[in-house]
Amino acid sequence: MNVTVLIPAYNPNETLLSLVEQLHQAGFSDIVVVDDGSHQASQPIFTRLEQAGQVTLLRHAVNLGKGAALRMGFNHAHNTHKHDPGYLGVVTADADGQHLPADIAGIAQALAENQEALILGVRSFQGQVPFRSRFGNSLTQTVFRFLVGERITDTQTGLRGVPLSLIPVFLRITANRYEYELDMLIQCATNRHPIVQVPIATVYIDDNRSSHFNPIIDSAKIYLVFLRFIGSSLLTALVDNIVFILVYNASGNILLGQALARCVATVVNFTLNRNFVFKHQADKWRAFAKYLALVVVMGAVSYSLIRLIVDQTGIGVVPAKILAETGLYLINFATQRTLIFRKHDAA
Repeated sequence: MNVTVLIPAYNPNETLLSLVEQLHQAGFSDIVVVDDGSHQASQPIFTRLEQAGQVTLLRHAVNLGKGAALRMGFNHAHNTHKHDPGYLGVVTADADGQHLPADIAGIAQALAENQEALILGVRSFQGQVPFRSRFGNSLTQTVFRFLVGERITDTQTGLRGVPLSLIPVFLRITANRYEYELDMLIQCATNRHPIVQVPIATVYIDDNRSSHFNPIIDSAKIYLVFLRFIGSSLLTALVDNIVFILVYNASGNILLGQALARCVATVVNFTLNRNFVFKHQADKWRAFAKYLALVVVMGAVSYSLIRLIVDQTGIGVVPAKILAETGLYLINFATQRTLIFRKHDAA
């Protein structure tokens, strides 16, 4: 099939040579390997690939990370094949032998059948799976589903099919390391690009010791991607409460304080959520109209809850407001994620 197999590699061993040979035997002729600043000890591997003429070799002078290597390969494939009739896109695979040639071929076939979708080769995580891999994927899967609203069985899979149409979208992602792959999923989920999940074999070689994924550092970077979802809310809540306290202390009027605080917070929150959190690409004014409707409804509910809490408990207005807003946060987030900052389906 008319696809590019893209393999980012950092300090690979001879497994990479075997994988490339098997891919050639399976009929793949366009194979791109990105040397992501590997150490000198790994250079004979790349030299043998070059001498055999089996791959197109791209190099980073220093290690920049898997995301940077993928982006470099995507850019090369797009520039090379953008005017190639029938070209499907890129299939990414890891260099450590965890992805079988048969599964790589299966992803290419799925890409041919779903030419506008991101294809994911998802593992079942059954049997002898290293604890850090099982736990890390389960946690990321749960958090991703809550925050993004999409159920992905294997959020950390490196075996993916990327159609030509999505390559420019992914080239704009600025992350350089493992969080890049998570941002790919967020881009698709929040902008309604279809995601197709294809089961693949779960393969771990030598308890996955060859993986360069640092369970502490790289996990922290991945979850920093998620922090932008709550960072916007915390900043908005700070602005909202400061304005409310200032107005309420000056006027003694809950309704006036709530109204003015919500007006200021509306502008702040909409701007942050559209541009920074959900990275919404559809019609801004249509989204803003729906967002204003949500603000009115949630403002009315929040006001009612504040009055109810104050009247029933006798606590102060400011603590009552914080309690009410905290209780409504999940509803507010889910509504924005699902109904406002989602790109409409083409249909």
